[in-house]
Amino acid sequence: MCINGTTSTIISSSRPVNPSHVCHNKISHLKSYCDLIPNPNHNWVSAKRYKESDLMFIIVSGAKFYHTRAMTVRDTWLSRVTNYYILSSTPYSYLPVTVIPNTGEDYLSNMKKTFYGMPVIYKEQLAKPVEMRQKWFYLIGDDTYVNVRHLIKRLDPYDYQQAYFVGGSSGKEVCYEVDGTRNPITFGGGGAGLLFSWKLFELLQPNLTDYVDNKWVKTNAMSDVAIACLIQRVGYQLTYVNGFWPLTPARMVQLSGRAAMNQDPEPNNFHYVQPPEMIDLDEFYSFQYIDRLANDQNLQELTEFTRLFVKKYYELVRKKQKECTLPPITS
Repeated sequence: MCINGTTSTIISSSRPVNPSHVCHNKISHLKSYCDLIPNPNHNWVSAKRYKESDLMFIIVSGAKFYHTRAMTVRDTWLSRVTNYYILSSTPYSYLPVTVIPNTGEDYLSNMKKTFYGMPVIYKEQLAKPVEMRQKWFYLIGDDTYVNVRHLIKRLDPYDYQQAYFVGGSSGKEVCYEVDGTRNPITFGGGGAGLLFSWKLFELLQPNLTDYVDNKWVKTNAMSDVAIACLIQRVGYQLTYVNGFWPLTPARMVQLSGRAAMNQDPEPNNFHYVQPPEMIDLDEFYSFQYIDRLANDQNLQELTEFTRLFVKKYYELVRKKQKECTLPPITS
């Protein structure tokens, strides 16, 4: 079987499939996910159109979350991502923060961090050779867990050179604009993440700062609604795609039921994830991916992931040596 132009060996249908490492061994801090999250353990198929480095992750954060949510994201799934920005207004030497000045650090500040930050990113994209630019831009907060492998597969049907606004967890709102108009809008929930193709990202640039400064009601903090309203002005609508979960696994099951969760065995993300669960989800899905590759006898991808994981682990160990000060030893 060919994956991304390379040959990988996939398990035959008659070969026994080993059970989930987490669920079979009942790993204490992860076993609850066996009853919450679909857990396929073979028949992995990689994305066909895009690779991980084709995506730019745009993470909106704030200074009060640096030591908790932002650090945990940096140390888990984001550690294996090639291209990302952490947008905030306060510099911090232990995080690669892109400072967006004059935006503040309250909830309303997320609006300006987003609308002022995207032109900064676009300008830096233009400075790259065309072949080095990213093709998709994924906007999220620092309490969103992302399964990057699953996310990339969602984009297979879509051409980044066309204008696409991709998301899920949609809702109904109105556009709160200063002239009093309240046009209805279907928006993608920002917590689950919003994807912009390169073409749409480019089309938005002339309008971003003007919209947030002069057209959107300044006391309204719904940046995901504001983005959808601007995109509607430009002439495009949300493309709804499954797998963008707006809550944690437990809350999704509580509200929607296990059957609804099972309809999509490869979710893109979960939202409102606190640091301990961010670590647990990353561990759970890392084990799941290894299980699937091992059962498929997909040695190529298994080797690639193992080497990447080991490399990033030791990079984090070196960072932690500089960051962490243990309490003094007392007799």
